[in-house]
Amino acid sequence: FFFNDTATTEIYTLSLHDALPILSLYLTGLLIPRGNIQQGSPIAADATIGHLHRLDPTARDRAFWLVYAARVAGYPVIITSSVRSVSEQQRLVDEGRSRTLRSKHVEGLAFDIDWHGWNRDDIPLFFWHVAGPWAEKNLNLRWGGRWTSPRDYGHFEVP
Repeated sequence: FFFNDTATTEIYTLSLHDALPILSLYLTGLLIPRGNIQQGSPIAADATIGHLHRLDPTARDRAFWLVYAARVAGYPVIITSSVRSVSEQQRLVDEGRSRTLRSKHVEGLAFDIDWHGWNRDDIPLFFWHVAGPWAEKNLNLRWGGRWTSPRDYGHFEVP
């Protein structure tokens, strides 16, 4: 499978191994056909664009390509978190939702993704095990799904 954006010369590929979970999503009815992601739809009106604009340019480009590739494949991916202030990060640490004040989110070098309308815990694990390694290999992103504690499947950051 090829992802080709006519505005660029870069071509991204999916191997058959990567494509099988997409087929599985389609067969189980969980795939949202890419034609459904149109102007004015809830997924088009999500906060992803705002999050992209707040990121450091290096992270912005990689986040764009991850979201783009996932949406072309039929996954309703949105960015749910990007740049955080020090006080926002402190609040997350105080709540036990983060373990560090030195998060790449504070530098604009990290972002979190989820599926539009889904709780992260309900997103099928096989999606994360396709998207995470794909982003590591093709976009040179560090994936939070590799962390042992806490494992953060939706987190991606520039190394």
